[in-house]
Amino acid sequence: MSSSYSISPTINSLEVYNSTTYADVLGLLLGLNRLQGETADKYLQRLEYAARLRRDHPYEGSLNQVTLALGFVPQKYIHLATGSWSIITISIAGVKIDSHTIIPILTFDSDGMWRWRMLSDVVADINTTIGSLATLLVDDGPAFQLCHQSNSQWSIAEPITGIKYQLAFPGVQVGSEKFNTTVPSYTLTSDGVLTFSSEPIANTQITYNYILSPYDVVGSPVSLVGLLDNGFSDVAETPDGALAYQVKEYVQKIMTTDRSYWTK
Repeated sequence: MSSSYSISPTINSLEVYNSTTYADVLGLLLGLNRLQGETADKYLQRLEYAARLRRDHPYEGSLNQVTLALGFVPQKYIHLATGSWSIITISIAGVKIDSHTIIPILTFDSDGMWRWRMLSDVVADINTTIGSLATLLVDDGPAFQLCHQSNSQWSIAEPITGIKYQLAFPGVQVGSEKFNTTVPSYTLTSDGVLTFSSEPIANTQITYNYILSPYDVVGSPVSLVGLLDNGFSDVAETPDGALAYQVKEYVQKIMTTDRSYWTK
């Protein structure tokens, strides 16, 4: 009686490929493909961010979409402790503190090109302005990573019930409040306590402005710049009145793509 044995071939090299998991199926639903070599755990974490973050066409959504597609997530870059400052607004023009101080995030080279300042330099200038209340939370890098943002926010159509109600957000700017209907006389405090003289009618809603403090400045390794951005006109020209190098490139690209901008 004889028998035969088969010999398995020898594998000399192995290559890593992504396997298909339930995470990949979820990624199809969210429109976010797995990156080459990305583990299922890392992919699921990125999909979790994608499910929670805005990803539509306005600035915030577009930035989140591009950032997530490249394998990054927005995160906290600078912590601002509560102090004498009130409103902070960040755009390409710089960090504006209470509408009277602007800390630039870029300067101009001799050839008119934008030169991005470092995050540590921006934080140092903030601390000089408001008194050592800013802390850099990430490794140092160019300041273009600071997203356009403000700690001045709006709560839209927040439903309220009862004679006394605690609004969802403190830091209320008293006087900014608007109701969707006529309401009884009331008092409103900056910490969000709303008290009526009598019961408001059903389905009463309030819209109000509030200020976040302390505040965490959000950043991303990806930067989006638009010609209609707030503050763009402030950095479009060099100090001697010439167009910045990058702006020339933007204009050239637009005029090449859409000839309607050309004239005789």
